[in-house]
Amino acid sequence: MAPWSAAQVDEYLTEHDVLATVQDAVNVAVKKHATRPIADIGLTLLRGKPVPEPARPLSLPKSVAAFGGIARWNAQPRLAQQIKMVDAACTAATVAEALEEVRGIMNMGHNLWAYSYLRKLYANDAMLYYGALAADPALLLPVAYTPTVGEACQKFGKMPLYSRGCYVSILDRGNVKAVLQEYAEAMLPKGTDGKYDCQCIVFSDGGRILGLGDLAAWGMGIPIGKLDLYTVCGGFDPARTIPVILDAGCFPPSGNSAGLDIRGDPLYTGTKQDRAVHTSEAGTQVNSAYYGADSFVGEFMGAAAGLFGPQCLLQFEDFNSNDAFPLLAEYRKQFLTYNDDIQGTASVAVAAVLGGLRIQKHAARVKRTPDRTLRHRPEDGGSPSGAPRTCAASPSCVASPSGAASSPLWRAPREPSSSPPCSAPSGRPCATPKRPAMCRAGRSAPS
Repeated sequence: MAPWSAAQVDEYLTEHDVLATVQDAVNVAVKKHATRPIADIGLTLLRGKPVPEPARPLSLPKSVAAFGGIARWNAQPRLAQQIKMVDAACTAATVAEALEEVRGIMNMGHNLWAYSYLRKLYANDAMLYYGALAADPALLLPVAYTPTVGEACQKFGKMPLYSRGCYVSILDRGNVKAVLQEYAEAMLPKGTDGKYDCQCIVFSDGGRILGLGDLAAWGMGIPIGKLDLYTVCGGFDPARTIPVILDAGCFPPSGNSAGLDIRGDPLYTGTKQDRAVHTSEAGTQVNSAYYGADSFVGEFMGAAAGLFGPQCLLQFEDFNSNDAFPLLAEYRKQFLTYNDDIQGTASVAVAAVLGGLRIQKHAARVKRTPDRTLRHRPEDGGSPSGAPRTCAASPSCVASPSGAASSPLWRAPREPSSSPPCSAPSGRPCATPKRPAMCRAGRSAPS
């Protein structure tokens, strides 16, 4: 092949925009005062140009969609200035560089800017983001999630908006499946069968964000943060998860603990209307749209299971308690679902009680019965100091029926064990079982 002429080389460089691309990479290296400029320029070139944001008129927050999309929304002066600052701060190409940058920001003593940095890092390179979280979870998980995420949700719309997160508005009733499908088409991989591959959806209506009250669409930081925990601590594939806000409106300032006018803020991203509520048979105020034959929540869960299959976990997160309990009762047997605020909290509480009993070396067992309470009776019949006789229980821990409070407890039954029977002498702990069964000596086997 004959060598190209100078004119041919220039034509090729112009056609593929090579000179401008290299210049952009050089600018990045200059801004970060790179000590290894050739390597940094090469890494920037390997990452390529950012992929244009796909059009998502259905699954963006309603105010953002009406504004013309994410790019136009972020071009508003108050957001554009933040983007300039965060872009300049977030230039890391390695985990070590990301940790160095975020620690420098956290050195100021306030983590909201560090939260904003982490969101930008995710937008730049999701794997680099998770690499940084996994490298120092003790430092960064309290920034990515609680406690920092509380203030972040109060100011979520005041920070630049990124593409992660699906917003399903009350205005989309009857069309929820199309909203989820639009997001899945833009953000999820597909399996070999051509279907969208989704492991888990964490969804909230923003009705009770931590202890802060109704933050509505600005509560998206909660589903995002919870899924980040599942990725770093539980091994979920972040590309196969969806953080969702069910946007059913927003209460006035009296609906949140800080008295913030969320809905009236010029940068509020969600549906600018009040929540429709009524008084339930239990005498509590609930969201009217969540109940009845045309339930907004029911339509969402049915659409999600239909698109992603029954194996996709649908997790309720930070709903107002008045809605959380009846909704869990309604759907827990229809879908693969649970409510972390109810069941997760209860499970941790019961685990703490049982762990405390074990530390005190009292025999304690759990019995499955109709009334969901856990009753404790130590081996000698007395009550150890500080140990309650009754506590709230997890779904797997229930107590003796009424009138049998003094009956001993045992562990929830498990599948039969193939381990040989215990031969420990009476009064000694069982040395052989691999499961927390009862040994012949009458003591709980260690696990």
